[in-house]
Amino acid sequence: MEPLRTCIVCRRVMPQKDMLRICTSREGIIETDPGRRLPGRGAYICSDPRCAERLIKTRALDRAFRMQVDSEIYERIAMALKEDHEE
Repeated sequence: MEPLRTCIVCRRVMPQKDMLRICTSREGIIETDPGRRLPGRGAYICSDPRCAERLIKTRALDRAFRMQVDSEIYERIAMALKEDHEE
């Protein structure tokens, strides 16, 4: 059985392989994890372009990681999602 994950923005449940994992390390470094292998707390977002826009507006990573996330990180993740969607 394939693992399922919930998008932190739209709350849709999808197969893990179809989503982008965003993780935070113990040092507080937030980065995308395309291989889904980095240690640390993870959050998933689907490839829907609307979710990339809403991610910034709702500041969903702040809630998922229980910390204030810099706007630059939101922009970088939104760009990664848009590039992933274009492929």
